[in-house]
Amino acid sequence: MTNISNQTLEITGYTVFDDLVADFVVFDIHAQTRAVLTGLSALQDDTIALSGQLRNRGILDLETTAFQDASRFVNAGTVNQNGNVSLVGDGGTDDDVVVVRNIGTWTLEGQTQITTQT
Repeated sequence: MTNISNQTLEITGYTVFDDLVADFVVFDIHAQTRAVLTGLSALQDDTIALSGQLRNRGILDLETTAFQDASRFVNAGTVNQNGNVSLVGDGGTDDDVVVVRNIGTWTLEGQTQITTQT
């Protein structure tokens, strides 16, 4: 298991995280780049930014996370959401929107929400 907290990660190439626990982390995923989560992972109070793709292929506990800029998130595994998730686009152009694609299982726990902001 890898624990990361209170930092910014610059992701500029294909990167795989197995059993990742991230707390207060900014993932700057650059264009034409993919970060992949496998195993059992958790994102807590994190930000996914820039225009690359974050792909979940495992089991992901998602808590109070923001997707911003033109980031892409693909769930091809299981997401258990137990905190609010924000999709924050800058509203400038059609290319500057957050895209979330769910081709797996996504469960909202309790009163959690997915909200959009521009």
